[in-house]
Amino acid sequence: MLFQVLFSCVRVLFYKFILYFTFDALMTAMMIDTNDTARLVAQLLSVALAMLLETIYAKKKYKIRFSKINQGSLWKNLILCIWLGIGFNLFNNWVFKWNVVSDYMTYLESNTQNSFDIIIKSPILIIYSGIFAPAIEELFFRGIIHNRLETKYSLAVTCIITAVIWALFHNLWYTYLYVIPIGIVISYLYSKRKNILFPMAIHIGNNLFNLIGRGFGWYGLINQKAVGVGFIMIVIGIVVFCIQMAKEEISL
Repeated sequence: MLFQVLFSCVRVLFYKFILYFTFDALMTAMMIDTNDTARLVAQLLSVALAMLLETIYAKKKYKIRFSKINQGSLWKNLILCIWLGIGFNLFNNWVFKWNVVSDYMTYLESNTQNSFDIIIKSPILIIYSGIFAPAIEELFFRGIIHNRLETKYSLAVTCIITAVIWALFHNLWYTYLYVIPIGIVISYLYSKRKNILFPMAIHIGNNLFNLIGRGFGWYGLINQKAVGVGFIMIVIGIVVFCIQMAKEEISL
């Protein structure tokens, strides 16, 4: 039974990739102009459509419920989640202090078109990448993958597997260094709070802060001291969440 649950998650991922490549091929075939912006838009939409359709299918098939919403503290928790998302984004800069990562980033920027440069020039793409895309990702990874694994695996195993699968969804190897730890925290928080809006808010806070900062040109200015500030924000956020869960008699 344990392997059946894991296999069902692999099958969901397989269907998602089949849908992605199908949508991407169809959109590419219908393109009149195949410039970098058009290709990026096609890829982003293909990913979103594939995850959305697979999420709808898996939710119905496995009878998954995403949330048990506690309206009393909903808005306070959402604001706290956005705070955590910004903290994670700032703390992630520790990765770029490694020479191997910074050198690789320099190589990418000099040899490829940076997708961020395309996204931050379009308000529609900023809204999509900062709000819509992370919401769909959380429905798929936390809502479907996490919930399926949690039916048969321990919380620790569920959080780790979900985080690793989520990290593999990101293309660049160095992102695994911070996506996996963040994924474990988000999955743990989701398991305890059982509200899909919370991981969505963390993810949106992280993405929007990154995009808006790059768009206004001040993101690079805060990179230098970002790690310490981000760490403090994460500690404060987690402590406040623990206090709230203790008040609501939710076990840690």
